Order: sequence, then structure tokens, then C-alpha cells
Amino acid sequence: MAKCTRCGRSGLTLKVDSRGYCPDCVLRISQDDAERILQDARRKADAESRQTLDAARTEADRLLADARAEADRLIAAAQAEHDRLLGRVEGDLEKAKRELARVRQNSAEVVGNAKAQLAQLFLDAGKDFAFASKLAAVRELPKRKYLTHAQFKQAANQGYVVFDLETTGLYADSSRIIECGAIRYDGVGAEQDRFHSLINPGFSIPSASIAVHGITNSMVADAPLAADVLPSFIEFIGDTVCVAHNAPFDVGFVEAEAQRLGIPVSLQVFDTLPVCR
Repeated sequence: MAKCTRCGRSGLTLKVDSRGYCPDCVLRISQDDAERILQDARRKADAESRQTLDAARTEADRLLADARAEADRLIAAAQAEHDRLLGRVEGDLEKAKRELARVRQNSAEVVGNAKAQLAQLFLDAGKDFAFASKLAAVRELPKRKYLTHAQFKQAANQGYVVFDLETTGLYADSSRIIECGAIRYDGVGAEQDRFHSLINPGFSIPSASIAVHGITNSMVADAPLAADVLPSFIEFIGDTVCVAHNAPFDVGFVEAEAQRLGIPVSLQVFDTLPVCR
């Protein structure tokens, strides 16, 4: 940082001459010197010739011109320094903008990766949910007898009902049915009637369950309650033999819901899972 040794002014872009004077001081001193020379010349004018006075004026003009030139040089140098510093600041600002853009791009990539990982977690959770449902039915429900393949073939001559459920979770004591559907067939396998309904469970459906069956809270928000659906569902089945895949799971939920509502239910069920295996 430069500082004028005469007036004390300082600044990053201030330029001084070899004596340490700023442009204003250089100009002011030169003007004072010129004025002094001119006054001396005037005092001597009465005793000297006009040639001496003209020479004094010429010298004064020369000094003033030199001072102005020096001042202009210092001002130009100061302006150049100012422009250099300003250019450096603008360069740093542009570099900061590029760095900010890079950080924003990296942040967007991190958020995108996080969303993808979260989606994969939900997908994996859905697969785990589907696999665990087979084990949960065996662990939770009491042992009961299901129709053998031969028994079902004999009973199916009078017709049968194929049904399936979707639930909020794996365990009938803490989870609820949110969808039930059934199709009635006659003895030769021709469709006769259908039953279907969504059910409002009365609480929020876990995200892991939604990942499996795709039934959301908004879909069941206006659906009837189990107390309004299950009696009609059991009436639709009647005394007809039933068919279900992984039957212990579905039957367990029907029986648990019927027990909560105080509705008697007795189902004859053929489980297709062992046959498929």
C-alpha cells in the first residue's frame, strides 16, 4: 500500500513519484514553484528587460507542463493498478461461481443416488415381506386340516370359490385385511359370480406392504370397514368349498377378523401351494 510523504494519503492503487509525493501534491508543489518564480520575475521586471520576464514565464509554463505530465502518469498508473485489482476480483468471483455450480451438480447427484437407494430398499423390503408371509402363516396360525387334492376334486363337482386377500402386514392379530376378492365357479369350471371390495383398515398402511400389493392409503380412504364387508364376503362363500394359494395365511386373516366381529365362520379350504411345489 503506497502512502504520500507530504499529505499522508494512502491507498492500494495510489502511485507516488521518486520523492514519495502523490499526483495532487506533485501538481500543487509545481504550481507553487511556478507561482513563486513568476512573482520573483515580476519583482525583477522593473529592473530587468522584458526578455527576462518572458523567460520566467516560459520556465514557469515548462514546470507546470512537466508537473501535469507527471500527475497524468501517476493517475494512469493508479488506474492501471485499479483495473488489475478489479480484474483479479472478477476472476475470483467467476471461479467461485464455477465452484458453486460444481457443488450444486454434485449435490443433485447425491440426492438422485439417495432416492434410487431408497427405492431399492422399498423393493427389497417388499420381496422380504412376500417371502416372510409364507413363514408367518405357519408360525402364527393353529394347525388345521385342509382338503387333500383328492377330497377337493370330489367336492368341486358341486362348485367352488377361489379367493385371495391383501393385508396391511404379516400377522392376523395385529394386521388387517384391506382387499378381498373371490370368484365362484360351477362344477365344470365355468365362472358364475364375482365378489370384490377394498377395506379401510382404520390406520395407515405400512410402506413395506404398499411396495408388495400397491394399495395406498388414498385408495382405501373412502372404502367400507371390515364390519361392512366381511359378512357379505362370508355369505358369498357360503358352504361352498374354497381354494386359496398359501391358504393358512388368508384363512387365518378371515377367521381372525370374523372373531373380532363375532361372526361364526367355518371354511373348507384346498391349499394350492403344496400342489404347486
